[in-house]
Amino acid sequence: MDPLRVIGLARRSTALRIAFVAVLIVTNVSSAFAASPERAPPLATSPLNEALAPMFAPNVEDAGPGSGNRVAIIESGSDALLLRVHLIRNATRTIELQTYFWAGDECSRLLGRELVRAAERGVKIRVLVDGIAQHENGQLAAFDQKVYPNIEIKIYRPLAKRIHPSLISTIFSLLVPSGAHQRMHNKLMVVDNAVGLTGGRNIGNDYFNYSTGFNFKDREALVIGPEVYLMAKSFEDYWSFKKAIPNTELKDVGKLNSRGHSPPPPTRAEIGLNDEFLQLDHDANDAAVIRTRFVDTLRPAEHLYFVADTPGVKTHFYFFSPNDGGRMTQVFRQYVEGSREELLMQSPYTIFNRSMRRSFHKQLKRAPDLDIALSTNSLGSADQVATYASNYRLRTKLIRRLRFHVFEMKPNPGMRWDYLPNFEELAARADAEGIKREPYLSIHAKTYVFDRRVTFIGSYNLDPRSAYINSECGVFIEDPVIAGAVRESLLRDMAPENSWVVARKQSAAGEVNRVMELFWSVLPIDLWPFRYTTSFELLPGEVAVPSDDPQFYFRYKDIGGFPGGEGMNAAKMTIQMHKIFGKTGTPLL
Repeated sequence: MDPLRVIGLARRSTALRIAFVAVLIVTNVSSAFAASPERAPPLATSPLNEALAPMFAPNVEDAGPGSGNRVAIIESGSDALLLRVHLIRNATRTIELQTYFWAGDECSRLLGRELVRAAERGVKIRVLVDGIAQHENGQLAAFDQKVYPNIEIKIYRPLAKRIHPSLISTIFSLLVPSGAHQRMHNKLMVVDNAVGLTGGRNIGNDYFNYSTGFNFKDREALVIGPEVYLMAKSFEDYWSFKKAIPNTELKDVGKLNSRGHSPPPPTRAEIGLNDEFLQLDHDANDAAVIRTRFVDTLRPAEHLYFVADTPGVKTHFYFFSPNDGGRMTQVFRQYVEGSREELLMQSPYTIFNRSMRRSFHKQLKRAPDLDIALSTNSLGSADQVATYASNYRLRTKLIRRLRFHVFEMKPNPGMRWDYLPNFEELAARADAEGIKREPYLSIHAKTYVFDRRVTFIGSYNLDPRSAYINSECGVFIEDPVIAGAVRESLLRDMAPENSWVVARKQSAAGEVNRVMELFWSVLPIDLWPFRYTTSFELLPGEVAVPSDDPQFYFRYKDIGGFPGGEGMNAAKMTIQMHKIFGKTGTPLL
């Protein structure tokens, strides 16, 4: 399957390799930030440069589009932070960072300080952040290019062209059709036009295993090869988009800068958590550690394609007139339509509107033996109650009509120590801060494996916003070995010790209940009090079976609709209210 036909790009062969190498050469000899023409090649002091060496071999033969790339899958949040620090420290020319959210916490300050230090040695830094939530980190937006000449920051679609818009301005912006609703959800990092990183992680403690609340279980792809050229090109497209506004042109930020209020880079003391960062500080400069964790895990991919939506709106009027979506939706749909045996999906938000359900239903008619399994959050592990509520409203249709096998992640899974090896340190911090609930896991990865051969890792959620409104990006990796490794990771997340199973209630009135639930769900207000589905847990000593196996109800016990949500009465009330009144609001999420 060739997704390039879907997105309308020309077949890429020798020209792409030439362009990729040319970008590196041109950057090396003519960059305004280069110290001298004799400057070292990209990442010269990093073990990752060993993986770059084949790209410069004079006898490199063309192997066709999507070929010549190497990829490593980054699962651990602490590894993801370590990799970023290492790449920043070893960059020689450029760092381009695109993210939906940049928090103002310790990990964010650490990365900010590293970027400032890189800029001080001549590296050109460009950071592009979506503007919907940047009021939480005014320090980032207030960077002044006059003070830091090698750092440029742009904000994508800032509300009312302010970092701190008023409530009235925010409401007015959100009422404009399509405009402010369309957000830049892309996550991308490109260093020296040679190394690319994409996946689900934003910038903040939650994404790097340093939070005393929820810690996101996420996944990224580290890419070295010709496809990095397209990653860099995608960043450039967004950077030059008319709705990407320089931070100094924001009304409130401009006033601060004119008064000389641009914040200095944070000191080590101001970053905080210095004891926790000591090991990371050492490992980021340790060639043996970097080689073991990142270089040795790189493997050639048979074919790898980076796909990104073009910047701007994908639908004409809010969410009511969805077309075929952007490039990401079209390519994703084609891979779904090509699946015949198995489709594994992991997404924190699973809101299937009518159009999405119709697409999957058509696919099941084309491939009646297709087995679809979905890994997502339970109420106890969800970071957004509203999105979980929308999933709760619709999951009967997924299980009954689309035959999904649904697994909801436990907030404290059996493999917590594997997922969160620093749990004891986080728990001690939470206790010292007076936080009653211990740190827990929340799925944030957007990962899909098609027929045990193709893997997607990126920013694309299973919801209408990703499909029709927000811009997204990611990589499709056509390689059975890589798909096998990611598949094992997803199956581990779905295992009984880590997830509950959502399935049909064992009830004599099951079908009557389903019909009544369906009838009320199409009305503006849903007053039917019962649900067709509930959550199940494997009984001790039993062997797991699928929810459609005749032995399922003998091996699992019904544990109710909201396991892991003990003490979350307000959240449960929100879910029930959304079930009753949330039909029209669901697509917004």
